[in-house]
Amino acid sequence: MAIAFKAFQTTEIDVMNDLFLHMAIRQNYKTIPIVNKVINTQLGSALSCSHIVLEKGKIEIWLGASSIQENLKDATTQAIKNIEVLLSVETIQERLILITEKMDDSWPFKDKLEKLSDNTIPMAQRFDKIVVPIFITHDSDTITKYDEGTYIDELQKEIDECRLIITSNFSSDIIQLVNLKVFIFPVKSISDLHSRFKEGISL
Repeated sequence: MAIAFKAFQTTEIDVMNDLFLHMAIRQNYKTIPIVNKVINTQLGSALSCSHIVLEKGKIEIWLGASSIQENLKDATTQAIKNIEVLLSVETIQERLILITEKMDDSWPFKDKLEKLSDNTIPMAQRFDKIVVPIFITHDSDTITKYDEGTYIDELQKEIDECRLIITSNFSSDIIQLVNLKVFIFPVKSISDLHSRFKEGISL
C-alpha cells in the first residue's frame, strides 16, 4: 500500500477511497485482482485495479467506482456519475485492453482472459457478466451522534436513502446490463479519516 502511494505527490482522498473499494470486494467476494497499477486519468490520479471472478468456466468482470463526499446524497450522486462514465462502451473497451496488455505472463488465468481484448468478438460475448461494486464514504450523523439504542435503525435509514437515490437516477438499461453491489461507509469525518490514513501509510 505504501509503495503504491509513492507514485503520488500527495495521498489524495479519492485514491484512498478507491483502495477501500478494492479491499472491500477482495474480502467480501474473494475477487481476483488482474491488474494492479497506479495510473493517471483525465480526472486526475487514480488507483486502478480490475478484478474478476472465475467460476465454473464463467468470467465476471468487476469494474468498480468509489465516491467520498461530506454527505450521503452528494457521495451517492457522484458515484452514479462515475459509473455512467465507467459503463460507456469506449471506457469498457479501454479497460479490457488494459487488462490483457498489463497482465503478467505468469498470471495463472491469463489464457482464459485473452478473448477480452479480441475486437473480432462482440463485446457482450467476451465475458459473462459485468459487476460494478460501488464504495460510498460520507460524513454521517449516525456515527457522529452514535446511540446504541437507535444505531441500527438510523443506519438502515441511510441504506434506504442510498438505495432510493441509485434506483431513481439510474436508467433501467444500465440496471439490466450490470450487477450493482453497493458498500456504504458512514464515518464521523472524512477529513479526519484521510488524515489518519496518511499517517498510517507513512509508518
